[in-house]
Amino acid sequence: ALERAGRIVAASRRTEPGALGDISPERVAEVARAAGQPLVLLLDGPEEMPPVLAHRLALWSRETERWLTASGVRLVVACRGEYWEQAGPLFGAGVLHGRPGRLPACVRIGELTAGQARTARERFGIPEGALAPADAGHPLALRLLSEVRAALP
Repeated sequence: ALERAGRIVAASRRTEPGALGDISPERVAEVARAAGQPLVLLLDGPEEMPPVLAHRLALWSRETERWLTASGVRLVVACRGEYWEQAGPLFGAGVLHGRPGRLPACVRIGELTAGQARTARERFGIPEGALAPADAGHPLALRLLSEVRAALP
C-alpha cells in the first residue's frame, strides 16, 4: 500500500516515482523509528478481500507478523468480530495486544456523539440532512456515504 501510495503521489505531482526518494515500506518504518515513533498501519475491512486472497490468510498472517516484528511496525485491524475470530488465532502468541494467553477482544465502535457526528459529516463533506437521523451518527454510514458521494460525477 505504501509503494502504491508513492506512485499515486508521484503521478499527482507529475514526477517519476524515484524522484520522491526511497518510500519503500521499510524506509518509511525506519524514518518513523528514527523519530521515536513506530509506524502504525491501519487495515480497514479485511473481510472484504477477494475470496482468492482469503484462502491465503494463514500464509499472509505469518508473513505479515514476520515483517511487522522485523521492522518494528504496528498493525491495527478494523474488522468485524466474525473475521477476527478466524484471523486473530493465526498470529503468534505474544504479538497481539491484550492479556497474555488471550486474543484481544474486538473493540466495538458505536454511535458518535452529536458533536463528533457533526465534525465527521463536515470532514466527509456530507451535508446536514443527507442521512436519516438514525444513521447520522453511525461511523460506517458516514464513511460509506462519503465514498458513494466521491464516486459520483
